[in-house]
Amino acid sequence: YRQVLALDPSNQQANQGIERIAVRYLELAREGAQQQRWPSVLKYLSKARQISPHNEKIRSAEQRLRALVDDAKGG
Repeated sequence: YRQVLALDPSNQQANQGIERIAVRYLELAREGAQQQRWPSVLKYLSKARQISPHNEKIRSAEQRLRALVDDAKGG
């Protein structure tokens, strides 16, 4: 998708593909949180952010999940 976007930044299919991947990483982070696998949560949040750094949904979910991680670690 990134290669397509490098050639055509407005390519809707590539942009949607990027968003689907980022959303999947968020889903994996949520699943990790449910299982209290905090390192996995942080890893998947980081990947989602790298893929789609300006997505507000990701930013919001990241804040909530990071709060869970902090709470679990006693912070």
